[in-house]
Amino acid sequence: MKSATVLLIEDSKFIRVTSQRELMRAGYSVLMAADGEQGLRMARENMPDLILLDMMLPIIAGADVLRTLKEDAQTKHIPVFILSSLSQKSSSKLKQQDVAGYIEKSALVSGDAKVLVQTLEAAARRQGEAQPEAGGVVHSGASQAQAAIR
Repeated sequence: MKSATVLLIEDSKFIRVTSQRELMRAGYSVLMAADGEQGLRMARENMPDLILLDMMLPIIAGADVLRTLKEDAQTKHIPVFILSSLSQKSSSKLKQQDVAGYIEKSALVSGDAKVLVQTLEAAARRQGEAQPEAGGVVHSGASQAQAAIR
C-alpha cells in the first residue's frame, strides 16, 4: 500500500533535512523543493497528497505559491499546511485562505520535527475516521492520516 506523499517547500536546508527524516520515519514519502518556483512545478508534476509550505521563500513567495495552488484546478484540492515563524494571530488569517493547518517553525528550528507528524495526525483526527478510497480500501498508518484529511 502506497504511503501518503508530502511535498515540503522550504528554503532552509536544516529544516528540510530534519523534517524529511521525521516524516519518513512516520511512513510518509517526501518530495522537497527549496524555492517557490520549484515547489509549484513539483506540485503540478507529482500531485502530492499534502503540501508543507514555508511563507518566506526565494523566487516566488509562499503567499503567492499558496494563492497559485488554490486557484489552479489541478492543485486546489491538495491540503496545504503552512510552516512559518508568523504569529498565531497571522495563522487565523491564513486559515481563511483555505489552509489545512499551521506549524510554528520555532519548533522545527529547535530540532523537534516530530511536531510535523503530530500536526498532520491531529488534523486527520479532526476530519474524522479514514475515508474509503473509490475501491473501498481504507488507508492505514500515514496513508490513513492523509485519507482523513481529504
